[in-house]
Amino acid sequence: MRCPRRVWDPVRGRAGQRVRRGSRLAPVARDDLRGRGDRGHLRLAADRHDREHRRLPGRRRSGRRDRTGRCVLAPRIGARDPRHRAERGPWLARRAPHGDRRGAPRALGRRAAARSQRPPRLARGRDRADRRIPDRQRARGARSVIVAAGPLVLAAAACVSFAFRKRLTLVGPFSLLAIAIAFVLVGLTAPDSTGSLLDLELRLGALGRLAALVMLATLFVLVLYVVAEEPAYNFFPTALAVGATALGVVTLTAALAICGVLVLGLLVPVGSFTFQVQRNRSVEAATRHFAFVALGGCMGIAALALAASLPKDQPATTFVLLAVILVIAFALLLAAIPFHTHAALLAGEVPTAALGLYFGVLVPATFVAFAEILTLSGLLPEIAQVVKVQDLLHGIGLVSALGGAFLASGAPDLRRLVVYSVISNLGASLVGIGTLSGPGIIGALAGVLVTGACATQQLLAAGTLERRAGAERPSAAHAPLAALAFVIGGFGMIGAPPLVGFPGRFFIELIAYQFSPTTGTVLVLATLLLLVGQLRAVILLFGTTPTTWKAEPRPVAGVIGAVIFAALLAGGLQPEGFLEPIASFADEFLKAMRPL
Repeated sequence: MRCPRRVWDPVRGRAGQRVRRGSRLAPVARDDLRGRGDRGHLRLAADRHDREHRRLPGRRRSGRRDRTGRCVLAPRIGARDPRHRAERGPWLARRAPHGDRRGAPRALGRRAAARSQRPPRLARGRDRADRRIPDRQRARGARSVIVAAGPLVLAAAACVSFAFRKRLTLVGPFSLLAIAIAFVLVGLTAPDSTGSLLDLELRLGALGRLAALVMLATLFVLVLYVVAEEPAYNFFPTALAVGATALGVVTLTAALAICGVLVLGLLVPVGSFTFQVQRNRSVEAATRHFAFVALGGCMGIAALALAASLPKDQPATTFVLLAVILVIAFALLLAAIPFHTHAALLAGEVPTAALGLYFGVLVPATFVAFAEILTLSGLLPEIAQVVKVQDLLHGIGLVSALGGAFLASGAPDLRRLVVYSVISNLGASLVGIGTLSGPGIIGALAGVLVTGACATQQLLAAGTLERRAGAERPSAAHAPLAALAFVIGGFGMIGAPPLVGFPGRFFIELIAYQFSPTTGTVLVLATLLLLVGQLRAVILLFGTTPTTWKAEPRPVAGVIGAVIFAALLAGGLQPEGFLEPIASFADEFLKAMRPL
């Protein structure tokens, strides 16, 4: 092959003969810079030394020679390479040049957009070590598998554990291991991580991460208690499925999907409410629970579906009606209304581990889902503009807070005391959400998370006391550590300082007084009634001096109570780490209420 044009011979200074390219030499490229530079000039690398001798003495390089590569043709076409071209010139080399001299760049090919200017690779030279400039990484978000890892692990573990649920020696440790892995995965996930799974957008916000860690820790102690104290083969797959749905609630970003997953999670424990190893439970409790959850779930899904499908030019009364239906639906799901029917039946017929699963994990997940759905559904501006919706929230919350506290003050047993205390605290949290203010939202969410942990502590202690007492009345003589755990859990339930539940209750009552003195007075009265109920429990457990103290063979409830109390105390001494994620969600809530 011959060169398409005659070239300039740098040695003879005249036009030379045509150049024949060998089989191991690079072809000569065309020059696009027409009429500029030294177009058509060809300079061979073999004549480098002759040009060195023709230079001026001051500009002459040192006499050292560098080792060159074999079969190198380094032509120079034009004064400089075209600046805005994909193909630069055939500055090619068979081997990487060393770092002491300028290397011959390779021709640019098609590369990724993030690496359009690839930095050179330098071989080892005499003066410097081999090195490579790192490439600029393409910006991207967190992978969806990281955000969805926790729920997927628990869902897969629930399916696997259901297959060998009757082998208690295997399913118990397996469930604990799965929950621990999910806890680590959620803890390692950075806040505000995003992703997608099955065309569903996922996001683990600061509040979702905090709520997920609290619920997983509660679920872990529940499974540990069942393994050590009251083995029940159907509890383990149920607990893992509940954990998967709870994590799904706090990671999803679509309001309709959150409500659907939540209803599924609330219906999962029906099996645990119906079957028991030692005795047959009341089927009526499971039937009522299923009925109220199905009713509230259908109302909530219908309201959210209509709100998403209707155009925005609808009258304001339409969206207000949908907001009212949504509030009533979640009041049914939270057992805030009617608080004296199926909740009381659950307290009397369901074992304490299943009660802890419902009131310690599912109830906080339901309340967090309610706050997130209000933020994502687009109904907050209508709720803020119409006072009647806020009045509805305050009315339901005050009735639940005062009614639950009144029933707790005269509860005949320890279980009912805990259940009615949870309902009273849920009512106070609904009042805090109804204020549509930052302190009210922070206090409501913080109070619900603390209430779930304290309810788990008290329910496990109550179950241990009932089992140790048998046909007798529960007292500290049968299980002193469990009785002590129940008492200190009661202090956390009423928000006594210096525990972490105090800031949340203080914020709710403070903002309630600013909103309405009557509302604040009712909440303070509800707190006093809860205090009366907890003091009655203390008198019941420690009122009589026992003749003999019985040592507990396995003080599982006492140890769990001590761990939860230590966590509540640490959070009360350093509340910033607990309240800061909730405060960030409160900012999102207020921004959604007043969109730009």
